[in-house]
Amino acid sequence: MTADAVARGGYRMVLPPGWAMVPLRERTDQVIEATIDTLLTGVPADSRAPRAHRIRTWLTQIADDARRSGGLDLILPIVPQWLQPASVSIIMSSAAAGADVTTAAQLRRTAQNHAAVSLVDTLAGPALREQLSRPDPGETDQPEPAESITYSWVPRAGRVIVGTLVVTAAGFEGRQTVVDALVELGESMLSSVRFDGEA
Repeated sequence: MTADAVARGGYRMVLPPGWAMVPLRERTDQVIEATIDTLLTGVPADSRAPRAHRIRTWLTQIADDARRSGGLDLILPIVPQWLQPASVSIIMSSAAAGADVTTAAQLRRTAQNHAAVSLVDTLAGPALREQLSRPDPGETDQPEPAESITYSWVPRAGRVIVGTLVVTAAGFEGRQTVVDALVELGESMLSSVRFDGEA
C-alpha cells in the first residue's frame, strides 16, 4: 500500500503505508472489521479467529477511549515498522470557538502556558502548534507518554479543527531517537491536512 490521502469530515490527510483512519462517530465497527480483513489476508483459518479477536479488542478499546475524549477520527499504524516498545497515534477532533475567531493566530492567546507554542504552515494553512514534552522515565518496561503535539486550524470563523499527536515509549537505549522519528512522521501527516468543504 502506498501513501494515500484519506478524506473524512471535511478534511483530507495523507496516510503512510500501514496506517488506518478509524471514524469514531459512525461506521466504526465496519472500518475495524475491514481493517482486520486486510491485516489477516492469507492467514490460515485455524489461527485467523483468535488473531481477529485480539485486533478487534485492541482497536475497539482505543477507539472507545478516543471517542470519549471528543475525537472524530483515530489515525494509527496498524502494522508498526519498528521493533522498539513505542507507539504513535493521532486523534482528530472539532471544537467551537467564538464567532470572532477567524485565524489560528487568534488561538495563541488561549494556548496552555506550559506548552511550547508556535504558528506553523501546513497545506491547510497556518496552524497553532503546541508541544508538551515529558522527561525520559528511565529504565521501564511500561510505555510512558513522551511527546504530545497539537495542531489547531480555523477553517472557518468559529470552528477549530484539532489534530493531537501522541507518542508513548518505554525506557530503552536510543529512546529519544525513536520518539523523534515518530514525532517527525506524525507531524508530516498533520502538515498534509487539507480542508475541502465544511470542516
